[in-house]
Amino acid sequence: MPAKRCVKLLPGRGTPGIIKANARDGRGRDAVKLEHIREFVASARCDSFQEAADGLYVARPTLSNHMRGLEQELGFALFDRSDSNELTETGMVFLDGMERALEVIDSGLERCHAL
Repeated sequence: MPAKRCVKLLPGRGTPGIIKANARDGRGRDAVKLEHIREFVASARCDSFQEAADGLYVARPTLSNHMRGLEQELGFALFDRSDSNELTETGMVFLDGMERALEVIDSGLERCHAL
C-alpha cells in the first residue's frame, strides 16, 4: 500500500497558493517542495540570484541555499555556478517542464478559488 500524503494549501507570496506535500519520495528522502520549484523558475528568469531574491522577498543566501538543496534532491545541477549562475542544459530542460507544470497547478488553484 502506498504511503499517504498530507497535502496542505499554504498562502503564497503573490501567488494563488503553494501546495506543500509532506511526503517521502520512495527513496526515503523528502519530496521536492513546490515553493522551491517556484523559486527556481524565478531564479532562472532573472539575471541574478539577488534580483530573484528581491522579487521573491527572501534573502539571497536563503535562495541560494534552496537552489543547492533542490539540486541535491534532484541529483543534477541546475545552474553553472562558474558562469554567473547560468542554467545548465539540464536546468533548461527542467525549467521548461516546471513552467508548464506550474501553469497547470496555478490554473487548478484559480478554478478552485472561483468556486
